[in-house]
Amino acid sequence: MLKGDPNIDLLQSVRNVLAGEAPISPAIARHLLRRLQTPASEPAPDILTKRERQVLEALAAGASYKEVAREFDLSPHTVNFHVRSLYKKLSARSRGEAVKNALQQGVITIERDA
Repeated sequence: MLKGDPNIDLLQSVRNVLAGEAPISPAIARHLLRRLQTPASEPAPDILTKRERQVLEALAAGASYKEVAREFDLSPHTVNFHVRSLYKKLSARSRGEAVKNALQQGVITIERDA
């Protein structure tokens, strides 16, 4: 949340954090991910399924679990299942670490805004 953001809904933001969603805005998440992105020397082997990659890319773009569920017509429990699988495959303990590891391994890339 940004202090000067006129569209902030503090109560909803607190609810989102308590529900395990990202405590930062999608715009800030994208900015941080771009700064962390380092080019991979070689493409990583396909360690993720197509759906896992879609879920991870949506999360990397700042989407919440609920938004990912809606976008891909999944239940929130299924999204959570994919996230647990991502954590295991990417040796991560958090969403940010999973995204960072995937970027470093060349598993996903972040599109740069024009």
